[in-house]
Amino acid sequence: MPRGIRRILLSLVAALFLAMVGVPWLASFFTDWLWFKEIGFQTVFATSLVWRIALFFVGAAFAFAYFYGNVRLARGAGKTFPVLYINRGDGINVDVSRGITKLFLPAAVLLSFVTAISLAASCMTLLKGFNGVPLGSTDPVSGAISHSISSGSRSYPVCWIR
Repeated sequence: MPRGIRRILLSLVAALFLAMVGVPWLASFFTDWLWFKEIGFQTVFATSLVWRIALFFVGAAFAFAYFYGNVRLARGAGKTFPVLYINRGDGINVDVSRGITKLFLPAAVLLSFVTAISLAASCMTLLKGFNGVPLGSTDPVSGAISHSISSGSRSYPVCWIR
């Protein structure tokens, strides 16, 4: 494929990706920001946004260290690695082991990205766990008294009474 056509095709794919993923995400983000601003809870939105971003980067770092570290450890500390040959059928053996090892870094980056997105998506669950209201206390935002069912160290709200 000629270089110019490839560049145009990649530009079209990038523009399509931006139109299909980026624009709806920005619309949702802006709508949420306006709604939280309208009800006077911009700090709640900002806190959740900061936690999502922080969890994304922390999750990506830990996942990358885990995945790539595991591959490096499994491969061994030495410079030698097993050779993998594929016979093309005409008697010529092709060494594909070097090509496979070049995929370790991109695979670790992709896996860590997916893991980070998953962790960032669960930020509200983590925030609820960190900022839970104990049984019988008054919620600082709504002023309601918490009545909950407890199981060990966790409490599950049943109802709020004003």
